Amino acid sequence: QGLSFGASWAQSRLDHVLRPAPWVGLAIAIAAGAIPLSQGDGFLTHYHAYLEIPNRDPVHLSTTLLFDVGVYLVVVGIAATLLRVFSEEEGQ
Repeated sequence: QGLSFGASWAQSRLDHVLRPAPWVGLAIAIAAGAIPLSQGDGFLTHYHAYLEIPNRDPVHLSTTLLFDVGVYLVVVGIAATLLRVFSEEEGQ
């Protein structure tokens, strides 16, 4: 849509989502590492759980997945911010 309507249109629609993404991702990654500390284990010790869904296979959840989602948000948020900054015209 950014190609169709222009960068300023896309930026105005996505800025409120992408700007906090690195901070939210960092908070999620730190929380995933700190959860084991509250249980008396070491930082980034992995915990596993299964979510039982009726008529489906159980979904495997872990703090590793939570950490990876946090890192993903940090990387995507920073990359999107850098693309936005580099795409701005000089003088803005």
